[in-house]
Amino acid sequence: MKVRTFRTPQLAVLLLALAGIIPVFALTSSPTLEDLRAEWISLFPAQVLRAESPALAPDAFGILHKEFLFIRPDEIHSTGLFRSWQTIRDYPAPLRRAHAACVKIITPNWHGAGVVVSPDGDILTSYHLVAGVPGACVMTLEGQVFTLTNIVSYSAIHDLALLKIPAETPVFLPINDGVFVPVGAALSIVGHPGDIAWKLTPGTVIRHFEEGHTSLLHFDSDIGHGNSGGAVIDQEGRLCAITACIAQLADGSKVKAGVDIRAIHAFMSSARNPSSFSHLAEADKNWRMSEFLGTLSVIMDLWIREWQSAMALVSIVEETPTPLSSSKRLHLIKTRGATDASMKFLLLRSLMSHCENTGGLDPRLYQSMSESGHAMDQLIDCSASLPEFTSADRLQSAMKKIATRRADALNSFGQALASLEESGRMQETVPPRQDAIRTLCKAYPHPGDYVGSTLRTRPGSPR
Repeated sequence: MKVRTFRTPQLAVLLLALAGIIPVFALTSSPTLEDLRAEWISLFPAQVLRAESPALAPDAFGILHKEFLFIRPDEIHSTGLFRSWQTIRDYPAPLRRAHAACVKIITPNWHGAGVVVSPDGDILTSYHLVAGVPGACVMTLEGQVFTLTNIVSYSAIHDLALLKIPAETPVFLPINDGVFVPVGAALSIVGHPGDIAWKLTPGTVIRHFEEGHTSLLHFDSDIGHGNSGGAVIDQEGRLCAITACIAQLADGSKVKAGVDIRAIHAFMSSARNPSSFSHLAEADKNWRMSEFLGTLSVIMDLWIREWQSAMALVSIVEETPTPLSSSKRLHLIKTRGATDASMKFLLLRSLMSHCENTGGLDPRLYQSMSESGHAMDQLIDCSASLPEFTSADRLQSAMKKIATRRADALNSFGQALASLEESGRMQETVPPRQDAIRTLCKAYPHPGDYVGSTLRTRPGSPR
């Protein structure tokens, strides 16, 4: 019987292939044009760009942009206080009593308003007014000033904070969760806009609205910077809301928004969350970065799908051999859309770098964002170099590398979203657009092993 023998170079190549050092496809003949086209279709199947799911679609009255209504010291042209006693005297007694329960919140960065809600000196105001500042003082209508060192409780979700002054307060505005003001009802808003302190401004209810995990009251009034944290009162002198911001809505309109009594009652009924001003400043930095990343994650999801759809339109063609070159060269055509879509990745990457370079970020969130950014770098490099490969072998190798890098990028993105949720829970708050983030987490699995064109989750990986 004739025994077949291998030459030394052939044996060495075979052993390296079996060991995984040389890919198995390197031992086979060069792929045909039909093979490459089939692999491309498998990598980028033709699909219509998926529209946003209902969880991501903005409501017509959803807030697109907020303008907080605190006022900085350099924006005040007069240091004196002016109260229109004549105007206040003409208001009904319930409004006068409610007006007397309102206070001024002064910080080194800005000032705003608040309202006393209990005889023990509990003061309700806006979270954004006291977050990120080194300290605060409270001034009452009688001119008493109290220096604060701690926050009794806070909620970034509801944009509410609870302070406490070391004094009994006979005049206060109790919280009654049964208050409901119908659309069109008259309101009064107390604040300290511009040079005027304790100004009582009339307004009208536009609508009650649910935004994320809180309840808002949209109203119309002539208020400005200095009204943040101020009380919104009905004609019976009851607390209806706490002024939050001027809101730019998805339908193009602008309204004044306040956290309504339902959210206030939920906040006051929950467990207290005491904090120092310095600790709250660190938590607020993580919260704002989480808010930014939550929006960025929605953009990233949309752009990745746009890029995949554009790549599905790319075609591989074969160039006719010329007298100077007997070998067949390959070209990618219809790449303009893919190029335009991949350029957005560069902008996305720069935004991710901004997040990575921000100090004080939660370590888990920082690590996952760094890994996601590194994977995006590799995906960008692979995609940019793809048109340079004109031989079938090199083009096939580049396509396999893109498949791996894309899986890595999507996996690390999924991990970043999971870390974003964890970061929110650590702050005892929930990141904004939580429904959107959870929807995206389902679309992008946790890190796993890349097998062919699918992802295999490691045993024990959380879902």
